[in-house]
Amino acid sequence: MLYYYIHSNTSLSSTHRPEVSRNFITSFKYTEEHIDKTKYHDELEFHGIKTILYGATLNALKAKMNSKDIRNMWDEFIENYPNWYSNKYIQHYPKSKRLFLTLIKYNQLALLKVYASAHLMLLRLLG
Repeated sequence: MLYYYIHSNTSLSSTHRPEVSRNFITSFKYTEEHIDKTKYHDELEFHGIKTILYGATLNALKAKMNSKDIRNMWDEFIENYPNWYSNKYIQHYPKSKRLFLTLIKYNQLALLKVYASAHLMLLRLLG
């Protein structure tokens, strides 16, 4: 697949503040309230995986949020979606993001911090 990736320093994914992570969570909760959870469980779960476990977590790590707050964010999601790692849509995610999710699954916060630092350096090099 060929596509262009545009990186903007002013986009949400480039703004590293705790309130951005909270906005990711608020956005997911809004979606969760307005989607039929029984009919679209897998899709909603994957949306949460992308939004909370990947997006909000990556932003929280880059914003240097408290580790306890990051784990609380995971715990709240995992309480509602305990089998998230078996979601059928994860297999379509890029390997780098699947690695990130695997580190969450095994609670490897220190390695996730290294991942986030490397991600920031790569974006700076490419930007």
